[in-house]
Amino acid sequence: MDSNDSSGNSGSPYAHDRAAAAAAAGTAKWRTRGLQALFIAGCVTAVYLLYQQEPAGPGVGSERAPVASETIYASSELDAAEPNANQYDGGPIVIELFTSQGCSSCPPADRVLSLLRQTGQIDGIPIVTLSEHVDYWNRLGWTDPYSQAVFSDRQAAYARSINRSNRIYTPQMVVDGREEFVGHNLRRATEAVRRAATRRRIPLELTVAREGSTGTVAKVRVPASAAARTATNGASANSILAGAELIVVVSEDGLDDRVKRGENAGHTLRHDGVVRRLIRTQAPASIGESTTVRLELEPDWRVANLRVVAWLANRESQEIQAAASAGIPTQ
Repeated sequence: MDSNDSSGNSGSPYAHDRAAAAAAAGTAKWRTRGLQALFIAGCVTAVYLLYQQEPAGPGVGSERAPVASETIYASSELDAAEPNANQYDGGPIVIELFTSQGCSSCPPADRVLSLLRQTGQIDGIPIVTLSEHVDYWNRLGWTDPYSQAVFSDRQAAYARSINRSNRIYTPQMVVDGREEFVGHNLRRATEAVRRAATRRRIPLELTVAREGSTGTVAKVRVPASAAARTATNGASANSILAGAELIVVVSEDGLDDRVKRGENAGHTLRHDGVVRRLIRTQAPASIGESTTVRLELEPDWRVANLRVVAWLANRESQEIQAAASAGIPTQ
């Protein structure tokens, strides 16, 4: 056979060389594809991890949507919880959500807060849920009608006391004035409430009465039974009162708004536990004494959907030592 024969005949002296070259090329091609697959998988993993990062406030970073599977898992866990009310004899655990209608990551957190409000408890542990709308999103196209600067200031105070930083973001949930995390994370909320219930608290009494057509009077008292109770850190009721401030809020459920501009433009958002008014004042001077707080109600607030929540918080650490809540009489 002619040595110059380049046909594919297996008798050609070059046939085996061509087959080997083709096999090597195929191996190289699949090796390249394998490396490309690994690279793509790495990129996907990096993007996934990036989207697990905490949302940031406007001007600090991009808002991240929560991972749906995490919220669904946590919701199932909450639904399956068995009440253990007999193991806890303190007042309600306060859950605060810092949110905004201008934040696209906030609606899932708002829904988590509404779910918690509907259950009213975790493992039989009573909870109260509050939605505090910050005002620093208002400059980005939509003014949140429930936003107040006092909530932005309050969130900044938590950043300093909990994280020792000035970083704030939405949505952010704070439990018991001690733990913070991304607001859509129902699992973290459940765990934080369980931990809060392990801390001893002093009792707090709250009575609410109407005063005229728009006035409400809230009386807050630490009962005599508190004399026999100490907090987890061993502090007596009187020593807690000496270092505490009293915070009283009015919250409203069932608020719906159509957002016309900003990140949530075109969406109707529902809110529960929206803080309408917040008052900070002196705690009762001692056990058995009362502090009276007068709360003005606006005409457009629906009294049947209002609640008063009061708590004692350490002035330095912001940690909540006692809490109580009550509805407002309709007449």
